[in-house]
Amino acid sequence: MQVSVIAPPSEQWPLPWYLRAMPQVGYWAAPDDPVALQAPVLVASLAHTQVLDASLGDGYVSEFYGLRPDVLQALYVERDLWERFLAGVARGDGDRPGGPTRR
Repeated sequence: MQVSVIAPPSEQWPLPWYLRAMPQVGYWAAPDDPVALQAPVLVASLAHTQVLDASLGDGYVSEFYGLRPDVLQALYVERDLWERFLAGVARGDGDRPGGPTRR
């Protein structure tokens, strides 16, 4: 699964560490590359939320998360992927769609 991180370099760390096991992660400083906007999951700087909200429309669910002290970011997840995740949680599959709970 592609994950796009759209934030200035100063707002990306420690995402490269957290996402290191995922082979399809891309990093962009601005939301001006169409490839970045095709990912099912995007992590973005708050400075880019207005552009991303307009570009992504209703096809994505967004939430805000603290990456580290003083760095708040937006997480965008394709609506279908988000609904499958929630259905998996409701079934008791844990925190992964279609997978057992990791404890």
